[in-house]
Amino acid sequence: MAYYNYQRFQIREWVEFDSKGRAPCPCCSKGHSDKTLSLVSNSEYGYKCFRGCTPAEIREALGAPPPGQGLGGGFPKHLELPEKKNSPPTDYTVAQDGVEYMVGRLIHENSQDAQQARDWLCSRGIDKADITRLNLGLGRRVIIANENQPHQKEIYGAICIFIPIPHRPGRYYVKKRVAPWLKDPKRPDYLGKWSQFGVPATVWFTHLPPDASETWFCEGEWDAIRLAQLARQQPDKIAIACSTAGCGSVPKPEELERLPGEVTIFYDRNDEPKADGTRPGDEGAKKLALALAGRGRIAQVPMPDKCSLKGWDVSNAIDAGYSWSDFKHCAAAASLMQEEEMFLGQGEPAENVPASSDADDNADSGKIVNHPSFTPLNAEQLLQEIDALIAQDLPQSQISALIPALAHRCAYSERSIWKIYEHRLAEI
Repeated sequence: MAYYNYQRFQIREWVEFDSKGRAPCPCCSKGHSDKTLSLVSNSEYGYKCFRGCTPAEIREALGAPPPGQGLGGGFPKHLELPEKKNSPPTDYTVAQDGVEYMVGRLIHENSQDAQQARDWLCSRGIDKADITRLNLGLGRRVIIANENQPHQKEIYGAICIFIPIPHRPGRYYVKKRVAPWLKDPKRPDYLGKWSQFGVPATVWFTHLPPDASETWFCEGEWDAIRLAQLARQQPDKIAIACSTAGCGSVPKPEELERLPGEVTIFYDRNDEPKADGTRPGDEGAKKLALALAGRGRIAQVPMPDKCSLKGWDVSNAIDAGYSWSDFKHCAAAASLMQEEEMFLGQGEPAENVPASSDADDNADSGKIVNHPSFTPLNAEQLLQEIDALIAQDLPQSQISALIPALAHRCAYSERSIWKIYEHRLAEI
């Protein structure tokens, strides 16, 4: 009798993980260093890709046998067949005709998935015109829930966002929002919200005037679509864009170079703090602004006082009635304040700024004051207060006496308020 030496697939023998159990996924991180593959805690064999690659796809990329077949001979297959490593990576991009087909499905199909997708987009304020203009489509997400039963597949509808590839005309990356209409308890725990095989951190424009002179950058695709709706109704030459990677990663320099002019960043506010106390939206905005090398300005999305909603974003603001003008006020305030903070950060003395109080000297210039009972003025209210102050035509001594109180109310330093005051005064 012949015996077959069956050995379970051990991902650690095929992929080198770091001390935190993270590694680039062999399926979707070709040529990139993003560590989206992770070992599952308290599991000897478990692994997971946070971009949604299935075990079968990961094994195929490694040249390993599919789930359920184990390993014969006691050695990884890639040691026996090293030539498999030289096989070309799977191309997950889509051609123009494929895009048109899936856009047509989303607009015209009468299936349950198509109707649910249209209803969900409508609930987000995204209509048929947006679908057509931005090439949103209806695709599917195939899941193998149990790697030991690879032939048992689950298929879910997905809204597809097609991102043009600059260096490959006629080809598109595809990012899928997987069945967002499917809620607990009907939604399986293993079904990720997003699927984006082979999609690097890429800039996606939802509005790009031919002569755009600046950019407003949102955290997510839906926010960028909503803000573009407002932008198209205005004479301003402002591009609207986002990244396929959200706030967690920053696109490469060559991608950021595609953004016209100064970039105003409108990332989510009031995020739930992480274990270290930082907030994803705030930290992501800082990373992006730093990568933009002087072109980035961090703005505050318009938000009502005492807002309790976590992750308040551009779409929430528009749904709450904030207008294009509100966003322009926030962008203007962000640009001025950020400019002053960068100036002070270089250790240079501020010009034409009256001497500040001891309290102001001891504070970090330009930083937000955190206090449980403190509710700062928003950007629009701050500019209104400064304009009202200018309109009173007060003596310089009285202005100097009022600036500290105004600085305290908006949670910025006196130096920052003086900078804004002088800028507004010069415009009159």
